[in-house]
Amino acid sequence: MFNYSITSLHLPKLGNEEVEYEDASAYPENKYDENQTLRVAVADGATESSFSAEWADMLSKCYVGKQFNDIQELRLQVDLLSKDWQSNIDVRQLTWFAEEKARMGAFSTLLGLEIYSNSTEIAGWHSIAVGDSCLFQIRNNSLEHAFPIQHSSDFNNSPILISSKPEKNRQHWDKALIRCGNWQAGDFFFLTTDALAAWFIHEYELSNLPWEILIKFIDDNEYDKSFKLWVNELRASSSMKNDDVTCLIIKL
Repeated sequence: MFNYSITSLHLPKLGNEEVEYEDASAYPENKYDENQTLRVAVADGATESSFSAEWADMLSKCYVGKQFNDIQELRLQVDLLSKDWQSNIDVRQLTWFAEEKARMGAFSTLLGLEIYSNSTEIAGWHSIAVGDSCLFQIRNNSLEHAFPIQHSSDFNNSPILISSKPEKNRQHWDKALIRCGNWQAGDFFFLTTDALAAWFIHEYELSNLPWEILIKFIDDNEYDKSFKLWVNELRASSSMKNDDVTCLIIKL
């Protein structure tokens, strides 16, 4: 067994209500797993598509609930999820315009992380990424890994997205990425959607330590209020784009 804590932070776009939040995150309710693994995920639903919040939620929960770590299995799971997504849409009373837009499908990024430890004392992690949601591993107050994006200039308005329409994913699966590594007690992992990830990497490029700011929210009894105030200050200064923000902080 290994000990960990998870802090979940999120905020919708400035001017939007909670019900308009289109990111998603998933992590286990139980602190321990008999297989000595922890699986977590974040997903960023595309605002331009219909029912993307539901699609992002389905993707993140699927990664946590299903034991898969390769692209081929992800493809199979997405094909199954797409049928569930379509069934949920079919039972709704939609206007003709909403129905037409729904036919185009929903789109979302996905970033999944599995952390494991076993009887042979192997302590490792495995991550799968489609799109620009990012993973950061911190060890001894230094950035150990940034995945899948390492440079702030690589963020753009056209990330790779998983569609609820399987035929639209065929040209993108070869761009899905996998990264593996090891961990030690005291490490931190941050899973973030793109707005926060871009800020994080940009701050690091300026020789700052952005994780130190985020770590402070772990022990903040009113972290929801503090996080909202902090993010909105960054938005007001144009240091962070006005987008849904999601961050899972794992302390090992």
